[in-house]
Amino acid sequence: MEDKKYICPICGYDKLDEPPYGENGEPSFEICPCCGFEYGYDDFDQHYTFESYRANWLKKGAKWVDKDLKPNDWDLEKQLTNIEKLQFKENYSKMFSIVREEVNKLDPMGLAPGETTPIDEYDEEVEMILTNIESAKNYQDLSKNIKDIFNEMFDENFEEKLFYDCAKNIKIRTTKM
Repeated sequence: MEDKKYICPICGYDKLDEPPYGENGEPSFEICPCCGFEYGYDDFDQHYTFESYRANWLKKGAKWVDKDLKPNDWDLEKQLTNIEKLQFKENYSKMFSIVREEVNKLDPMGLAPGETTPIDEYDEEVEMILTNIESAKNYQDLSKNIKDIFNEMFDENFEEKLFYDCAKNIKIRTTKM
């Protein structure tokens, strides 16, 4: 079984042993063998942004710090695409949390006051909603999509207005990302 590896947000190197930052934002202080960025030092103490460090590293020729780890078939452009994958994954996770939170506010199960919806109760529906966020032209489109998903799930005929505020909040909160 292969150990999980992590991506450097600076250069896209995808074989870090630890995540650059923990769940609470604490740095690993690991040094990327490709670009040399030390998480927790170069950003916090030296005040580099990921973008400024990356630009400087590229300007200097994108040289590997640990030349022994550089693959013979290394492709800089391909490696840099890992950064986009990382950003998408981080944004998707944040968007999932936002949509989950807004959907759980709907209470389509009609719970009694004081009862709460299990946090993961609607995760399948949240996934479906996420696929519709970008294609929805406005709140009404997204509201209709959410209504259709829940009508199918509960075999009901919910009123669209129930989902309008949910759709509006989802669109507003995810557009800021």
